[in-house]
Parts: sequence; structure tokens; C-alpha cells
Amino acid sequence: MLPKNYPDNSRASSIIEPKNYKVLSILFFPGKIIIITENPIFNPILLFSRIAIDLFVIMSEPRIHNSAYIHPEAIIGKNVYIGPYSIIEKCIIDDNCYIDTQCHIYDNVIIGNNVKIGNLVHIAHNVIIEKDSLIITHSILCGSCKIGERTWIAPLVCVRNNVVIGNDIVVGMGAIVTKNIPDNKSWIGNPAKPLSEYLLSKEERK
Repeated sequence: MLPKNYPDNSRASSIIEPKNYKVLSILFFPGKIIIITENPIFNPILLFSRIAIDLFVIMSEPRIHNSAYIHPEAIIGKNVYIGPYSIIEKCIIDDNCYIDTQCHIYDNVIIGNNVKIGNLVHIAHNVIIEKDSLIITHSILCGSCKIGERTWIAPLVCVRNNVVIGNDIVVGMGAIVTKNIPDNKSWIGNPAKPLSEYLLSKEERK
């Protein structure tokens, strides 16, 4: 339920009211648009991505492509899509996940509910990916690392083995993550560092 006069209390030209990612309704007011979704989310990049997917991307229906390999002991949840030529070893994939083309997911990986994985992603043994996260194209997650909830791993990221990435994280494109990242942070670079430090060091090099 929105507060009384909610649109008029903000100077923003548009308002996103995060309530899960699936869009429930779009409200139009003079000079403003309010998008209401399910479940809370605090990562604005992830929220925007989810809304963009819902509004503009035609996702494949849940199924396992006939060219994909699934280990006979893999556990696959409901409403899961696994794309062409992906290899799924002995692992656990929860409900509502989307795994794109030519991914390789090794033994003892655990993938939580509503995780989206882009094409050509390599996920090594014993990795844990918690719910509602996005792992984008050409990323590499090395053995025994952990990705928290509602976390965005941009394209071409490499996460070193045993690294723990917290909840509500943004890891920028091409980052090489060698250290643990605490919750609610944005990191970028090689080696990856907090965005504020990266921008400062970039300014100092000028």
C-alpha cells in the first residue's frame, strides 16, 4: 500500500517501489511512473535488470535443452531453464533458475532460488550461489567461492577460489576478485577494490 500522496512527496521523475522482482503493476502519474514489484530488494542495479528482463526480454520457457548434459545425480528444481550445450555436473539447482548457453557447472555446486546465469559461465566445484543473484556472461567462479543474495556479477568477472561475496553486491565488468567483499558494496578493477577507492586511484593517476 502506497502512502497518501506518495508520488507528490518525491522530487524524482520516476519511482520504483521494490516489494520480488516480478512486476505487479505500473502506475502513471503526471511526470512520474511508479513500478511495483514483489519482495524487497536493495540492489538498484539488480532491481533495474530484473524489471528490464520482465518488460523487454522474452525468456525461454522452463525446460532442459536436448543438447545439454545433466549428470544423473544432479538435483534440478521446478521451472528451470538449461540452455544448449550446457554441462551440469552433480550439483543442486533450486527452483526458477535460468542457465543460458554453454555453461559448465561442476560437482557439489549449490544454486539458490531465482538465480539467472548468462551464457559461457564457468562455475567450479563447491561454489554456492544464493537466491536472486545474477551471474552475467563469460564470468568465472573458482572453486569453493560463495556468492550472496541479490548480487550482480557483471560480464567477464573472475572470482578467486574460497572468496566470499556478500549480499546486495555489485561487481563491475572485468573485475578480478581476490578478497572477500562485505554486504552492500560495489567493487571493480583488477584486483577488485571498492568503487570509491578505484575512482580515487584512477584520479591520482591522471
